[in-house]
Amino acid sequence: MAAASVAASAASAKPAGAGAGTASAPPAAPAPAPKAPRPAKKVLSAAARQGAVDELCRCARLGIQAEVERLLEAGAPVEGRSTATGLTALAEAVTHNEDALVRYLVDDCEADVHTLGADGRPILFALLSCEERDGSEMLRFLLSRGAGNTLSAEEYTAAAAEARFPVMRYWLQLSRDITPPTPAEQADLASVGLARLHGLQYSCIGQFAAKKTISAAIRRWKYFAPARPLVLVLAGPAGHGKSVMGKALAQALGIGSTDCATDPDSGFCVVDLGQLGSAEALLGYEAK
Repeated sequence: MAAASVAASAASAKPAGAGAGTASAPPAAPAPAPKAPRPAKKVLSAAARQGAVDELCRCARLGIQAEVERLLEAGAPVEGRSTATGLTALAEAVTHNEDALVRYLVDDCEADVHTLGADGRPILFALLSCEERDGSEMLRFLLSRGAGNTLSAEEYTAAAAEARFPVMRYWLQLSRDITPPTPAEQADLASVGLARLHGLQYSCIGQFAAKKTISAAIRRWKYFAPARPLVLVLAGPAGHGKSVMGKALAQALGIGSTDCATDPDSGFCVVDLGQLGSAEALLGYEAK
């Protein structure tokens, strides 16, 4: 049986001079690390502003992420619309299947996932009927960031009818059946660093009981005992979503989802127990 584990811990130390029978207050929860401040944006004139937006949308259409980042830092608004197409940079990136750029615009620049596509409908419709690519993964990502929260029942029905791949219909049905957090609940989750916890529901297909249990455990930990370590062990046969869910959980907690062996800034560590080989290597040898 394979096993994957996810551990989130907060360091605590015994107060100096505390001896037996000495009562001490529990350690305070560590403050979340502040985000690095973004460079101050320049103030552009109206003409320069629209020119920057047009160039931003063109670069998003072509997938030139470095230039997109430069234009945004120079003052181009992320929600600006191209004079040629009427689309935002995010809509251009989604329409042209620029996956990495879509993730950057949504997660790093907070682009609006409810922006409209060229046909006046939500941008996720641009992914459903394209014959050139399978947009299932991008659809999953957008839904995990709340793109389906404002869809009506009629729009869900239309989207399912247009979807070319069964997995697309699965994610749409899941999004329709999940009750999203209210704005107040989302703000409350964000205050304890769990703004993306709702996205855990889209980490893998199935495993509803596991997702519900993990989400509840994370909430209890963050609200009631954030200074204590939390260890979750996901056990089961290979191919049932343990590693995928572990990475999604690491991302929801803001500790990264890439292996820290290759990314020093990540808090996600992959340990492959299969590399140890025999049962004796895992359980130890009996003394003789």
